[in-house]
Parts: sequence; structure tokens; C-alpha cells
Amino acid sequence: MLSKHALKAAAVSPWLAEDQAYQRHHMACPVCIAAGKGHGQRCAEGAALWVAYAESEAAGVSHAA
Repeated sequence: MLSKHALKAAAVSPWLAEDQAYQRHHMACPVCIAAGKGHGQRCAEGAALWVAYAESEAAGVSHAA
């Protein structure tokens, strides 16, 4: 049986993976940086990563452990 901490970590992992993938891309992409500041849209790759991130959070997986 998994401990309470292990269960929380397992639940956060999908969100964390999506968050890290988006953040890595965002910090290297001037188009996504500008979009994050409200100037234009994300690039195609950044938009796909953002959707995956948002869906993981909307599915009830919170980053709060």
C-alpha cells in the first residue's frame, strides 16, 4: 500500500510533467514569452504544450501537494 505522500506525489506527477515541459519551452521561445505577457498567441508547439498543461490541471490534478 502506498503512503499518503506517495499517493499525492503520483497524482501531482502528470501535472508536474506537463508544467515542466511547458516551462522549458516557454523560457526558450520568444513567441511564447510575448504571448505570456499578453502580446499575441503562442507558437504551435507552445500552444500544444499549454493545452496539455491546462487539461492536466482541469482534470483535477492540482500542483498543490
